[in-house]
Amino acid sequence: MRTRPRILRLLLDPRITLVAALVVLQFFAAEWVVSATWRGQYSYRNDQIGPLGLEFCGPQGRWPCSALYPVMNVSFVLTGLAIAVVASSWAVRRIVTFPHAGAVTIAGIGLAVSGIITEKTDYQQHSAALTTFFVLASVGLAMIGFSGSTRLAAGIRVFTAIAGTVATVAFISYATGLTGWFGSGGTQRLIIYPILIAIVVAGVSSGRVRASASTEPGVSDPEVTRLHPVTTG
Repeated sequence: MRTRPRILRLLLDPRITLVAALVVLQFFAAEWVVSATWRGQYSYRNDQIGPLGLEFCGPQGRWPCSALYPVMNVSFVLTGLAIAVVASSWAVRRIVTFPHAGAVTIAGIGLAVSGIITEKTDYQQHSAALTTFFVLASVGLAMIGFSGSTRLAAGIRVFTAIAGTVATVAFISYATGLTGWFGSGGTQRLIIYPILIAIVVAGVSSGRVRASASTEPGVSDPEVTRLHPVTTG
């Protein structure tokens, strides 16, 4: 029997996927708290999400934002890392193919980086990291949903495919300046929200599925023959 690295053993545990998926939910709470404590008027429709991580904002960067702005940056990091863990666990447990899971993992890392490198620190690097999240997460989730090799329940696959497609179309609209219907902030959220909701739904669903015995730590055969639900009795 081979001894597997600790990180691999953790990723093989369905509970890790479940917990990481639920961690994503804190993003919505953090966003609401920080936006609600702005000293100015924050609009989900007109204001993008990046300024929530800034102490000062406005056209000249002199307007006070929220004193709780660090909460949003921490949330970016936690959410990004949680997404990366969910996607990595999918790959290790062979629920999703490595290319698709890899795209979502990189996307999660991009979101985490955008919380470390804020708009004030370096606007271009922040934008690059956030765009990496937008593109790879939306397209990656769409491909996960449409792929016949994805080992998620049929309904979850359909939901993931729709969420990824909506996020992809929203990103194209956002990138080309087609934001008249929902505003700049609203269009950006049409990218982010479907991605996060799909991660939570698919992650929780897959958290109840265990990889076959051939992928369990200490078993030599690396191939997955099937997935089966976790049962108690």
